[in-house]
Amino acid sequence: MLYDEPVLTRNKMAEKTEIKLTTINGVVNSLLERQIIKETTGYNRNQIFAFEKYIDLFLK
Repeated sequence: MLYDEPVLTRNKMAEKTEIKLTTINGVVNSLLERQIIKETTGYNRNQIFAFEKYIDLFLK
């Protein structure tokens, strides 16, 4: 999913995967810890996440 849409919100992840938001929260936390995705807004609510390493491939 991250390759198809490298910038998303938790709600968008839950919608696309049909996984409950509570489960998505755990997945997001795991991806953040592993530095696979990065939070881009600096907010606690309405966060937007980016698959930055993938995006960087196209910007170089």
